[in-house]
Amino acid sequence: MGICLAGLLLGGATLAGQSVFPGDWNRLANSGAIWLLFASLVGSQMPTDRWAIVAGVGVLVGAVIGYYVAAVLAGAGAGARIMAIWIGTALIGGPVYGLAGRWWRVGPESRRVLAIGLMGGILAAEGVSTVMRIPDMATVGWVELVAGIALTLALGRSMRERLLGLAVVPVIVLAGVLAYAILDRVISAG
Repeated sequence: MGICLAGLLLGGATLAGQSVFPGDWNRLANSGAIWLLFASLVGSQMPTDRWAIVAGVGVLVGAVIGYYVAAVLAGAGAGARIMAIWIGTALIGGPVYGLAGRWWRVGPESRRVLAIGLMGGILAAEGVSTVMRIPDMATVGWVELVAGIALTLALGRSMRERLLGLAVVPVIVLAGVLAYAILDRVISAG
């Protein structure tokens, strides 16, 4: 129950953050990468891989619901189709990033390296995607890219883990940029 509540609060905070951050910087409040990192944080606290997967899904589905409930209460538009798309995204990203959080905390080195690459890589991917697709927000995109690399370095426990994590980041960036492009198409097709 606490996991879903955390998700609801994350969703509400996202909507609130969009009104607080100035101009292009509100992209940081409405960041899919930040949501996935939150799922990793929650997953890192779970006692088993299975619980980490469930927690990742729960927090992200809760965040989508929290965002759209807050949007309705604020008088903003909240279409069922777009909400369904984001729930679907939560069902895909939640297990992956919930598990990544747990693997980062308790996994063997190979799993920690993958988790480190996933967590830093998704932030970098959102940055690259922003630079490529929204040139007016390029500064924000570059900040996310640098933050993703810095996060990768910060999460490693040794120089070896940091370097191997950095080697994973380009793969995650490519996959992430593709995922953001697909999401954009699906969203704009409606």
